[in-house]
Amino acid sequence: TLSYNKETNVNVRAYLNPIGHFIFDNTLVRSSLPISPPASSGGCSTTITSIGSTTIFSGSSVTLSATNISSGTSVNTVPQFDHILIVLGENRLGTTVYNAPGSTYIRFLADNGARFTNSHALSHPSQPNYLQLFSGFNQGVTDDSTPHTFTTPNIAKSLENIGKTCKIFSEDMPNSGYTGASFGGSDGYWRKHNPLVNWQGVGTNQVPSSTNETFSAYTSIANTGSYSGLPALSWVIPNQFNDGHNASSNNAAAAQYSSWIGANLSGYANYCSNPSNRSLLIVTYDEDDSSTGNFNGTTGNNILTVFYGGLVSTGTFSNLVTHYNVLRTMEDGLGLTTHVGASVSNTPITNVWRNTLGSSITWSPNGETLNPLVVTASGV
Repeated sequence: TLSYNKETNVNVRAYLNPIGHFIFDNTLVRSSLPISPPASSGGCSTTITSIGSTTIFSGSSVTLSATNISSGTSVNTVPQFDHILIVLGENRLGTTVYNAPGSTYIRFLADNGARFTNSHALSHPSQPNYLQLFSGFNQGVTDDSTPHTFTTPNIAKSLENIGKTCKIFSEDMPNSGYTGASFGGSDGYWRKHNPLVNWQGVGTNQVPSSTNETFSAYTSIANTGSYSGLPALSWVIPNQFNDGHNASSNNAAAAQYSSWIGANLSGYANYCSNPSNRSLLIVTYDEDDSSTGNFNGTTGNNILTVFYGGLVSTGTFSNLVTHYNVLRTMEDGLGLTTHVGASVSNTPITNVWRNTLGSSITWSPNGETLNPLVVTASGV
């Protein structure tokens, strides 16, 4: 993304789209031109190749040139991330959340990231969905009962096996490794929303108690201003007030969840927006409010899911997405080559990633004697 504002008072936003067009948008000009020569009036559908230096647009205010754009086809695969953070809200319909007057921050993330309009939870009530996101299977659980102990494969153990870490950070949980059913009353922490605790222990697929963390452990990292200290995969679980579970109305629930994310995760979101940090924020829900029925393979249980970060294309996407697709995407994005449960047979989400082509963009404001502004675009 390029931004510039000088005497010409022009702001430019620019990126390479998946079919090799340099897209830019400013107050005076909007254009989409092919940059992979030879160009044709119909555009370019081939892989971008190294082109040396060429002018790709010359208008009344700016001239844009591209230099040494190297070949790459990352658009069809999940990028490799250093960090992924997933946060879950409770029991609301996706369109209700997006359109709620108080969903200001969620709407900001959705409008500046990838919003999936055909996203579905898999079960009712809550707990099976958390288990499906974590292990690719509901483990035979069809209610919110606790406690449970499982010994099956899961994404946390998969990451541990390749030297990476997964941690869950639960708001209002009193201490690391806590195994109780709840804490802090109806609005507090509830184990049914914490999938990792069910695998806590010693064994082939078990994970240590140190991976079952309080939310204060997350804020301790965030307060340093260095999100590089986060594990490869972070699960953030708000309490039952802040996730919208106990709200008096759909709008109130959406507003509370949105406000909480803005207050607690905006720093990480800002970190994600720099593509060189190779980090992703996933905002989603466990299930809808049951108004659309059960998921039948194509419809029902409609939820909001948003991907946000510097490697994410901006827009709305209508491809079918379930918890299993999100799980598979997290696995692939963190370098896992073995997959758990139903993620084996479900595809990752591959249509929302920006090309990660190394390139230099030179912008020469017309009529100025300044040296051209050179920007290295490592995550366009």
